[in-house]
Amino acid sequence: MVGLTAIKSLGSFYLARMGRRDKVQVYMDILEAAKDSKRVTNLANRASVNYMQLQKNLEVLVDKGFLKLDDETKLYETTKSGKRLLKHWKKMLRILRE
Repeated sequence: MVGLTAIKSLGSFYLARMGRRDKVQVYMDILEAAKDSKRVTNLANRASVNYMQLQKNLEVLVDKGFLKLDDETKLYETTKSGKRLLKHWKKMLRILRE
């Protein structure tokens, strides 16, 4: 299980060793999954989040400006600020792992 999670992102690997993901880690997994535009179902699968949880988290991330939704295509994509946040999160985790 840890191996599968490690493939997704550095953050998932780090927290999988500690147990359940917290809300911030779920946000980071969604941002990572949405770096290339994705539909809701694909995001749920890639971030390993059920549909109901994903809907709540998408709303938060869009409201904060970390994700954008293309109303025409219904695709979610991580914004520049979302990518910056993800970069800093990964950097923090690398520092903690040293």
